[in-house]
Amino acid sequence: MARFRLKKSETGMLAQDFAAGSTTSFAGLAASAVGYPAPRVPSTLAAMILIATLALAAAPASAQTVTIGQATAQAGQTTATLPITVDLPAAAAGLLLRLQYNPAVLDAPTVEAGDIVAPGHTVDLFSPEPGRVNLFISGLSASPPFTAQSGVTARLHFPIKPYAGASFSDVTLTALGAPALPVSGLVSASGANIAHTVTAGRVTVKRAADAYTWMLY
Repeated sequence: MARFRLKKSETGMLAQDFAAGSTTSFAGLAASAVGYPAPRVPSTLAAMILIATLALAAAPASAQTVTIGQATAQAGQTTATLPITVDLPAAAAGLLLRLQYNPAVLDAPTVEAGDIVAPGHTVDLFSPEPGRVNLFISGLSASPPFTAQSGVTARLHFPIKPYAGASFSDVTLTALGAPALPVSGLVSASGANIAHTVTAGRVTVKRAADAYTWMLY
């Protein structure tokens, strides 16, 4: 499937179209998050498309939280897994996160659907370049809500660079690549934006024990 890269000139156009209520711009915003060509959509938009657009007009952050987890690994291990969890007063139906990490420590992750993602949801991941990844969770039509208000929505499996040594990589939100697009979005099954905060994650790689320390005893 062909990938889609949003040009800077198109970013401004999409922002203007959004203000005017263009459904084409809604589709483009959502598609750019996961790297696919913008689909043709009806005037009644699915929650998948609303995630990216409603976040542009999000209310001030509240106690609802999205947490990017933490993981510790020994140098020489192959992967570290970060859970993406939510803690909300009501069930959500879709999630968008644009993330950055240190490509000197980690390679681009793969994704696994979390425990509270309902059947029929799509869990998608796109890495536009080393050090950046976009996570997108939603239904392709009318989105059912997640199966619980709190829990794991996805797990990111980051390969650790073979020679990372003792190091760490923060996993945080980023606006790089398309500053006009939202860095995160969370919507209900009705398509309403859910104001939220996002807590950054981290992968810590510890130095492996020296294979010859036994000689000191």
